[in-house]
Amino acid sequence: MIPAMISYLRILAIIFVISLVFAEEIKEKSSIHPDVFRYSTAGKIGDNPFPTNPMNDRAIGYLLQGKAQTAISNYGNMINWDEHPMGIWNGYSYLPSVAFLAGVPGHKNSFEFNWEHVENIVDSDGIPIYGIWESGDAYDNWFFEGDTNYVGIIFDADRDFGRWYPDSISQKISKELFNGPYQYAIDHELKKIAVSTFGQLDPNTSTAQIGFIYPWALRPKLIQREDQFDFYNYGPDLEEWTDDDEYMYYGYNVAESWISRQESSPNGEWHASTMARVNTHNTEVLNGDIFGDTYVTDLSDTYPLLAHSAFSDTWPIRYNQNSGQNESFWPAGTSPSRTKLRAEILLYLFLYPFLFSPEHPSRDLHAMRLKPIGGLTLMDVNP
Repeated sequence: MIPAMISYLRILAIIFVISLVFAEEIKEKSSIHPDVFRYSTAGKIGDNPFPTNPMNDRAIGYLLQGKAQTAISNYGNMINWDEHPMGIWNGYSYLPSVAFLAGVPGHKNSFEFNWEHVENIVDSDGIPIYGIWESGDAYDNWFFEGDTNYVGIIFDADRDFGRWYPDSISQKISKELFNGPYQYAIDHELKKIAVSTFGQLDPNTSTAQIGFIYPWALRPKLIQREDQFDFYNYGPDLEEWTDDDEYMYYGYNVAESWISRQESSPNGEWHASTMARVNTHNTEVLNGDIFGDTYVTDLSDTYPLLAHSAFSDTWPIRYNQNSGQNESFWPAGTSPSRTKLRAEILLYLFLYPFLFSPEHPSRDLHAMRLKPIGGLTLMDVNP
């Protein structure tokens, strides 16, 4: 009995040591894309082509009051091992690395609209070659509130694949010019969209496999993947989103924020949005200016700060035409107090599985009260 217990304890000790050694994700220290804010010299205009280096829009925010404390970045992981504190509650780190996964469909199915059958085109034996359908609902959704929500139609859609042709082939001026299946026309006078389906396929049903393509799902075709960037077919003018580009349907788009093995995540899939440094924060007030006397950093820290509800100096600045002066503004749109309340509720709901776990059976909802998190930081990211 005793030898078995000793062997069991040894196994536990080995597992404990391994968990300590490999608790943090190891990242490469060298990178060909240095974080410009990690050095004393600033990036220069022209170092990177439009829309400039996304690392110039990076910033960090802190929530340091109350039991829930964390650092938040507007790139890569929301919470990561590189920035302290790392998702702590009551002095213990429960969420040292928090990433998120975002996915969007590549098209909207035709059966979500109401379609009216116009006619069937048949061959000499009376067998339908293709059918013509039209929908006012589809038109209204395509041009919803004056915006263009779709860029084409895909047929025989199956996951990330389907039958798509350029508008020069598939789009006709009117449905009267249809000469086969897999075509569509937009009638702005009648405010209807017409499609020609193969055989007797009905766009009101899911079996038709017809979709309205979202803009992000139709992009220039990938030529090859280089070591530093992806090379796409932008046509002779080498400019993206012009008529000479060779496009293809990509289907669903999914991006995960943590995919980066390099320090500071310069090659991560999620970066700060373009011009975040003027839309969600400013670069005049630095990390050390606000939090230099706290345990998270020091007075020499020059990294930019995300807009913090408790410090209006960190807010972005815009010109007020009425007063004729530049004024700071809270970028969330609503008041800081209302936004902060929503963030507190979300944070506590996020921590709920950890706070009320089987290891803490004495805790219950009646014993817990929301405590202020001491401000809110805002971030804006782009995949």
